[in-house]
Amino acid sequence: DTGLVMGCMSSADVVSTHTTYDYTLMCQNVRYSRANDPSPNSVEERIPRMKTFLKNYSPDIIGFQEYDSVWKTAIDSVLTGYEKQLVYGNTPISEAGTPIYWKSSKFSALEKGTFWLSETPDKISYGWGAIHYRTCTYAVLKVKSNNMLIIAANAHLDHEVELARDKGMELIMNRMNALMEKYEAKGYNEIYFHIIGDFNAQPSSKMAQELSKKLTEARYAAVELGTPVDQNTYSSYKETPTSRGDFMFITNNVDVPYYKVALDKVNGYPISDHYGLYGELRIGGNSHGGIAGENRGVILSCAYTGSITTGAGSSGIAAENYGRIINSY
Repeated sequence: DTGLVMGCMSSADVVSTHTTYDYTLMCQNVRYSRANDPSPNSVEERIPRMKTFLKNYSPDIIGFQEYDSVWKTAIDSVLTGYEKQLVYGNTPISEAGTPIYWKSSKFSALEKGTFWLSETPDKISYGWGAIHYRTCTYAVLKVKSNNMLIIAANAHLDHEVELARDKGMELIMNRMNALMEKYEAKGYNEIYFHIIGDFNAQPSSKMAQELSKKLTEARYAAVELGTPVDQNTYSSYKETPTSRGDFMFITNNVDVPYYKVALDKVNGYPISDHYGLYGELRIGGNSHGGIAGENRGVILSCAYTGSITTGAGSSGIAAENYGRIINSY
């Protein structure tokens, strides 16, 4: 309730469904293997570092960018117990992948797919003047312990053409909104969405600003930050990262108890030219009251005479009150 509720009475039983679910989400650009970076950052030297990094974090869901067949072999050897969605953007040479991995013990995929960021998204193609294959991968993940749905997306936007970034994100959001509507129509009441990726844009860019009107960056929603809120992510292997191009966006029904840029090094060396993103996310937690679940307005001269099942998230008048309750009992 955000308005006025006046002169009402309820005797309906209130039963708490204050169920929450916590999981970890990561995003990592791995730097494609044929980059021929010199020592100490050659792909042969970085693969063992990446394996150690992934073992240390063991994320519930993770998305990669610049993923190719060399990285597939390395990452698959560590992320056992995971399922994934993978279609290479540059399919003929198994490059430019944006896969998503998830723990099979925690989630089951109801739907998954990959599309190209172009005017013809369902076939291998360049888009809007770009000369690199760019893709978005998604998975509709059902939490096995309850009926919550997570729609997870991972994308790598073009680094040269602004129009391709703008139109690419517009395409992604149109498709993700359609997915949410599809599963709402199937009767799923608790649907959560997040998108991660290397967007090759600064927070001040048109693309990021437009997306911020619809979604929230996890760094701003975090209760606790492990790194400064404006921490850069791209380093080009330098000691200090110089820019931000990596993002984690969430819908406003997702809570973020903790977030950081993963500035980890292994034996003193970075795992990539990008530092990854790490978030501890929480979904669920519906509040129920006899009159209102959450009150941000005014409840005036109302009465509740029903029974309450004790537990977090349930109360007689309003389970969560941020407004005013006047002459009510």
